[in-house]
Amino acid sequence: MAIAALAVLHLRGGFSDSERPNGTESPSEAATGVAADFAKTACDDFDLAGFEALAASAAELDTATAQADPDTETGVLHCVYRSGSGMDLSLTVVSETAADYAERTTDQSRRTWEGDPDTYTIEDFDSGGLSGYTNAHLWDSRQVFLLSAGAGRLLMSVGLTAEPGEFETADALAVTGTMAAQAHERFAAYD
Repeated sequence: MAIAALAVLHLRGGFSDSERPNGTESPSEAATGVAADFAKTACDDFDLAGFEALAASAAELDTATAQADPDTETGVLHCVYRSGSGMDLSLTVVSETAADYAERTTDQSRRTWEGDPDTYTIEDFDSGGLSGYTNAHLWDSRQVFLLSAGAGRLLMSVGLTAEPGEFETADALAVTGTMAAQAHERFAAYD
């Protein structure tokens, strides 16, 4: 889960003064538009069949956080799913105001990871209008595969963590790519 938290902060560049780090929404906010789209309940909208097949186990939502700013029509959604086999899937969707947000952010984060080629294996990702990169590595004795891709002002980060050797890179790419495509379709109005 620490990787997922780092991904949210890295993708977003930290919290602004108006954000609520615990992901709660003010009771007075009406759940329409961006507030409805970037709500914790949006984590229930994703099909986890590919993840469950890879994990060889049912999965359930473990953590959901959401942030929405109706004034700028921006938001952050973070979902963590846990399988019974111990494999985790995290999905973070970020919408910002800058039209080149996804490209700029993926380029910047990719350069950071590429600074240590002995630890991180970075590959290009380009599929269905999304472009970015993948990052495979070991972290805290766990196997990690991270896909960071986006279009326009919409960025998705999808990560898998498991015991070393639990998944092959091609399988991780299939699952994370499918989840990113679902998120892109779900949040297309913000790209």
